[in-house]
Amino acid sequence: MSNYDDVQVYVNTADANNALAFPCRIHKVQVESADGLGAVSVQLHDAATVTGTAKISVTTEQVYASNFTRTSREDFNPPVRFETGVSANITGTGTYRIYYSKF
Repeated sequence: MSNYDDVQVYVNTADANNALAFPCRIHKVQVESADGLGAVSVQLHDAATVTGTAKISVTTEQVYASNFTRTSREDFNPPVRFETGVSANITGTGTYRIYYSKF
């Protein structure tokens, strides 16, 4: 049994520097397409701004021609540690959810 704080959820539809401005553990990341007609991806950076290489990237997948899955998610067990905090970069039209706990 792991000793984690309660998991909280951060939800956004836009890029966000310092989305989570504290050290945390990422348990799950989910992206949702607004209409399923285009890909949506989110990249999470362990930094105060969206710079450098993303630590986590999640993308909806193409199903047929110009149709994409509406939702894509990645679960992490154990969770991924972000030492500085989380900055997020979203591409496409949709929503992303970051399930996290503080440490």
